[in-house]
Amino acid sequence: MQYEQVIQYIESPHVNMSKLGLTNTLNLLDRLGNPHKKMQFIHIAGTNGKGSTAAMATSILMSAGFKVGLYTSPYLIDFTEKIQINRMPIEQEKLAQLGTEIIDIIGEMVADGENHPTMFEITTALAMLYFYRENCDIVVLEVGLGGRFDATNVIDKPLVSVITNIGLDHMDILGDTIPKIAFEKCGIIKPNGCVVAYPALSHDALDVIENICYERQASLLQASMPTVINHSSRGTVFHYKQYKNLLVSLLGEHQSLNAVTAMEAVLATNFSISEQHIREGLKNSHWMGRFEVFGQNQNIIIDGAHNEQGIDTLLKNLHVYYPNKKITFMMGMLKDKAYASCIQKTASIAKGVMITEVPNEKTASGEEMAQIAKQFCKNVFLNTSYQLALKTALNQISEDEILCICGSLYLIGPIRHELSTDSAIFDKTS
Repeated sequence: MQYEQVIQYIESPHVNMSKLGLTNTLNLLDRLGNPHKKMQFIHIAGTNGKGSTAAMATSILMSAGFKVGLYTSPYLIDFTEKIQINRMPIEQEKLAQLGTEIIDIIGEMVADGENHPTMFEITTALAMLYFYRENCDIVVLEVGLGGRFDATNVIDKPLVSVITNIGLDHMDILGDTIPKIAFEKCGIIKPNGCVVAYPALSHDALDVIENICYERQASLLQASMPTVINHSSRGTVFHYKQYKNLLVSLLGEHQSLNAVTAMEAVLATNFSISEQHIREGLKNSHWMGRFEVFGQNQNIIIDGAHNEQGIDTLLKNLHVYYPNKKITFMMGMLKDKAYASCIQKTASIAKGVMITEVPNEKTASGEEMAQIAKQFCKNVFLNTSYQLALKTALNQISEDEILCICGSLYLIGPIRHELSTDSAIFDKTS
């Protein structure tokens, strides 16, 4: 099969669903020779910060000379971004080859009366097979949804289980309180395992993590709070324990918290990691769509904030980096998110709000989002086409104003592609 055919199969409606559980993935991996049992992992769960933490851990390990597999979701522009080795996405030809092999095996599974794996289960198995055959030294594995029943939780015992920040998201699946959600995230904690936790967890979340670690006799290290020294368009400089003046290149003061979580996770592997490896890794880290700056005047921000916790962090960063600037928000969200509260938070401080729809069947109604925004901001505009919404929003801001585009990653990806490729208008600066 060709690459396009494999992607079409994986993303087709009959497999493109959310189904929590491990049986399908385990059955598929068993037929593939159980590659997941022959590798070492850092396993990362959490509500926000998983991707950034995974990217920084990967970068530090690469600086130390390791061959590092990285599995994340969702992708922003191209499907291959989900499966990387040393930050290089899997080649389309290789994905097509492995995908064809797996699809043939799925046919055998179905013929034998087993369930058809979902999109995420297929992709997880494909990633495992790829990392194994390419002889990765270690795999940084990001949970897709939750933890306990997520397809990535088929691994027996990672070197380190990491819990990043926990907030309210996917409440229809994971539960409607922080403790319930934390319990699902903690499903990746294995008996006698090693756990590293985010430094600024709520008491409700930390209590659950501590209790589960005690029950499973797992060691727990919560990262300490870093001391931020300064922040600029280059990133954030901070002190952490004996490490002074570390620079994390990902923008946003909160990235220092993700950075120390990544540091502790990598150090907990007991691999040979020096201070220089940490410095180089944090400095060279990159993660698309998270407080990225575009435009000749550095006045276009894109950020995949799509829940209340993410929006709160985004607003804090805008205040820190762009105090006293007038801000127009462009937003589009999925209907299963708490979009009303997110829109309220942004619209309440906005000069204007441009509402658009996400190019995804699960998009929230643009008209409904606009009606919410109008309760808190007098300058609200609606264009269901994100391309036209972007052009209109850009025409509405002056050189000394900010356009902040946020919401679903299914919107941020196409927007980032527009900003990156339209060189006649945009000049990416960070």
